[in-house]
Amino acid sequence: MIKRKVRHTTLFKHMKIIRHFLLAFIAGMGFILLWSGIGRWGELNMTPGQAISVGLGLLLVSGFFTKIFLKNFS
Repeated sequence: MIKRKVRHTTLFKHMKIIRHFLLAFIAGMGFILLWSGIGRWGELNMTPGQAISVGLGLLLVSGFFTKIFLKNFS
């Protein structure tokens, strides 16, 4: 009985780690795709300096959003 409970607890710890990794990966990829799409739009409609500043701002904000997302939902 004790061995089964230990195995069960260990399995759930591993599942929690995997879930955190997957949520981080999905959130990160979503923000990267958003950043890429806005960056491409900016390349067509802005000067290079404006596009770089918007891209860096989005990258910074997406990092904060990813951190908040992981803290709240995992």
